[in-house]
Amino acid sequence: MSATNTQENRSGYNAFTDLLIGISDGLIIPFALSVGFNVLLATTTMVWYAGLAVVLAGAIVMGFGSYLAAKDRQESFANKTEAEESALKKAELEKTLRLFRQLNLGQDMQNQAAEEIEKDSNEWKAYLQKHMGTAEVQETGTAGKTAIIIGLAFIAGGIIPLLPYAIVNAKQDALQCSAAITLLCLLTFGYAKSKANNEPVLWGTIRLVLMGAAASGLVYFVAKIFAN
Repeated sequence: MSATNTQENRSGYNAFTDLLIGISDGLIIPFALSVGFNVLLATTTMVWYAGLAVVLAGAIVMGFGSYLAAKDRQESFANKTEAEESALKKAELEKTLRLFRQLNLGQDMQNQAAEEIEKDSNEWKAYLQKHMGTAEVQETGTAGKTAIIIGLAFIAGGIIPLLPYAIVNAKQDALQCSAAITLLCLLTFGYAKSKANNEPVLWGTIRLVLMGAAASGLVYFVAKIFAN
C-alpha cells in the first residue's frame, strides 16, 4: 500500500464523501416534498418557491447538524489520542527506567530520563501518529469544512428535482420530468457513494433509489389525505 493510500485511510476527513452525502440527501428530501407540494399547491411556480424554501432550510439544518457531529468526533478522537499518548509515555518510561536499573545507573539519570520523556510532548504526538497502527488520525478544523460542503451540496442536489417546476407549466409534466431526472441522479450518486464507501455497488445504488421512492411515496399519500 502506498504512503498516499495509507494517509487517506488514516484520515478522518473526506470531502468527497461529504459532497456525496449532501447531494444525495438534497436529491431525496426536496424531491419527496415536491411530490407533496405538487398535490397540495395550485401551480408549478408555487411548488418551485416552496421547494426552494425547503432546500434552504434543509441546507442550514444539514450543515449545522454535520458541524456538531464533526466537532463531537474530533473531541472524542482528541480524548482518545490523549489517553493513548499517556499510555505510550508511561510504557516507554517504564522500559527506560528498567534499562537504566539493569545498567546500574544512578537515580539522577533515571529521573532525568523521566523528565525528558514527559517534556517532549510534540515528539510523542508525532511518534503516536506514526506508530498507532489502525487508529484514525482525525484532522482538526474540519467541522467547518464539513458543514459548508454538505450544506452547499444539499442546495445543489435539491435544486435538481425542482428545476422542472421552474421551466414547465403543467404540474403533471413537471412531476414526471422531475422524477426522471431525480432517478437518473440517484442512480449516479448511489453508484459513486457505494464506490467511495467500498460498499457493494449494486445494493448501494438501488438502496438510494429505494429511499427516494419510499420517501416520495409516503409524502404523496400524506398529501393526498390532506388534499381530500
